[in-house]
Amino acid sequence: MTRREIEWLRYSILGVQREGEREWAAMLREFSLTPAQAEVLTVVDAFGPVSVRQIGRLLVCETGNPSRLVKGLVLKGWIERSPDPDDERRVLLRLSPTGQTLVPQIRALEDQWYTTVSNRLRTLVPGSGWDTLAMAWLSHTPSGQALKRRGLWPPSEGSNTHE
Repeated sequence: MTRREIEWLRYSILGVQREGEREWAAMLREFSLTPAQAEVLTVVDAFGPVSVRQIGRLLVCETGNPSRLVKGLVLKGWIERSPDPDDERRVLLRLSPTGQTLVPQIRALEDQWYTTVSNRLRTLVPGSGWDTLAMAWLSHTPSGQALKRRGLWPPSEGSNTHE
């Protein structure tokens, strides 16, 4: 691969991630949640009760120790901490009753967002490569515009110029 192709890959991955995160964050604002907090709540719902260490191994949003993230959810009253009956040194996390009512709403919002993404990408041919997927996702976003301005946007078919 050429340097330009590697740059396109690097920055298009970053752009897709950022734009997706912006959209998801905007949808979660009505619940005063961040994407990372929503992920913690849905993971605790699916795998709980879990220790902070266990949740750290299940999260994509956070590397290392998610203690601060969990602490914020405890302070908001969405997660409860309790001693582990099998190991007194460990604390287990579970959804509070408020958290239990919030998770179905998060899941419904996820379904809504996944439908939006699916509709956006519906015109793609099954098996389309990364370039096609990334270009469809980023074409009308600030990240896509930045990639175009930097000359990293792949040329359109039959064209040798960048927008």
